[in-house]
Amino acid sequence: MAETPLPASRLLTADALAARWSVDRSLIYKLTRRGSLPAVRLGRVVRYRIEAVEAFEDAGGTSGESR
Repeated sequence: MAETPLPASRLLTADALAARWSVDRSLIYKLTRRGSLPAVRLGRVVRYRIEAVEAFEDAGGTSGESR
């Protein structure tokens, strides 16, 4: 069964996420490369689900895994 596509309003760009957190976009990409911040990849395009961003924020800026 096919998944229902997410509305575009539920996905953030790296620029939008950087603005939300008042950080440089390079930090967003660093967290993505590290695997700390879940991302949706469509070829070279990267987007962030608002639900995953909120979960990341609620966990205090960690992916929820212990280090």
